[in-house]
Amino acid sequence: MINMLRSFYINILVIFCTLITFKEFFYKLLIRFRINERYTPFIDLYNDVFKENKTIRANDLKKIYSFKYMNKKEQKITEKLCEIINLKISSNEYNQYIDLFLNEIEKHKTKLSVLWFLDIETLSMCGGFYVLAWDIRQLLETKLIEKYENKQKVHFYDTRRLFLCYLYKGDLTKAEDVIKKASYTWKQRHDGYWQYMLAMTKAKNLADIPSLLKMENNKNDDKYHNIIFEKNIAVFGPSSNVLDVEQIKKDYDVKIIMTYRGVEHLSEVLKKCGIDVSYYSVWMGIKYTEPIIQSFLYDLKMVVFKQINNDNQKDMIQQGRSRMRSKRDNCLLMQGHDYLIPLIIMDLLHFAPSSIKLFNLNLFLPHKSSAYREGYLDLNNVPFGFDKGNNQLNPSNFAIHNIISYYELLKFWYTRGFFEADDELSEILSFDTKEYLRLMEQYY
Repeated sequence: MINMLRSFYINILVIFCTLITFKEFFYKLLIRFRINERYTPFIDLYNDVFKENKTIRANDLKKIYSFKYMNKKEQKITEKLCEIINLKISSNEYNQYIDLFLNEIEKHKTKLSVLWFLDIETLSMCGGFYVLAWDIRQLLETKLIEKYENKQKVHFYDTRRLFLCYLYKGDLTKAEDVIKKASYTWKQRHDGYWQYMLAMTKAKNLADIPSLLKMENNKNDDKYHNIIFEKNIAVFGPSSNVLDVEQIKKDYDVKIIMTYRGVEHLSEVLKKCGIDVSYYSVWMGIKYTEPIIQSFLYDLKMVVFKQINNDNQKDMIQQGRSRMRSKRDNCLLMQGHDYLIPLIIMDLLHFAPSSIKLFNLNLFLPHKSSAYREGYLDLNNVPFGFDKGNNQLNPSNFAIHNIISYYELLKFWYTRGFFEADDELSEILSFDTKEYLRLMEQYY
């Protein structure tokens, strides 16, 4: 009888634990693989509340995709964040409120999930509180590192984030250790990605990286290899810095731009430099391959798409005029969707160029140059989160792309010597992350 009761209670316990685990597993799958649904409520919140300078109401919070999955403590602290945002006061005035808020997180961080940290980081950015988002990120990193170093289990899904905690801090040995100790299942599910992550810790220079990677062998990669291998590469961003044309033509074999739309849309300086390759985002790749407007693509040695979405792109690949870039999305980002510049660098690293230098990229800080040079933007196809009235991006763009991850990744690559930068970008990358975000709060 005792054995029967023991068996009964064990079975009940197993069923209960299975249901709890399944609920958690299902939620994590839902959250992680339905990225657009996860981010969309924040953007709705921006459009409905922040952009109109309104107060966040209880009903607004319910729009946040994951709010109903938060535990009571997470919901309560999220509500406190909204109260701070509702104050609509200057950064100097809200410091006392922020300190209390961060202390509350620190006090309860063991009860707060990783996903919750990432959600309120995004919410803070939507409100234009970039420094607060950084402080929240630091608490999350501390939480993950403490768990790992205290021999506590780090969730399967958080292996990459733990790796990035060490990588961005420059502790390459511990970052490498995280990958080596990762489960076989995790490596199977992230085949190709984890090799790229490990290469970031082991490569001493650009030439080392391809041998450490699992190459994808997309069609026309061999042709692109001939264009990039052991060449000096100049990559031009969207801002409006002054360029030394003769020096660029002398020093760089290949000139790369984002979203080439024809010579008539280039600055006079870029026309003189000459453009060899252009990379396109998903939407721009669809827009500018329509037969009626794609003739200017014949100006280029190679066109690189983020995704292949139509027959015109497929035809260009068959003709040897284009390729799809390497798919390593987000493997080096703690949070957010990639901007195009990191994707370009990530792709180029597969082909062992002699050097890469970034020009005309001010990371949205318009203190010395405008974020977009004249002719760069097609006002009929502006970036997500672009306010035509103010002629600039708004916080929803910086939130969904996550400027913290963007800055941290570029700073890491720059520090490692994987690319060089012009004078303005070099100065910006010399800031610590918090200083950069303070400047972003001043301008946006």
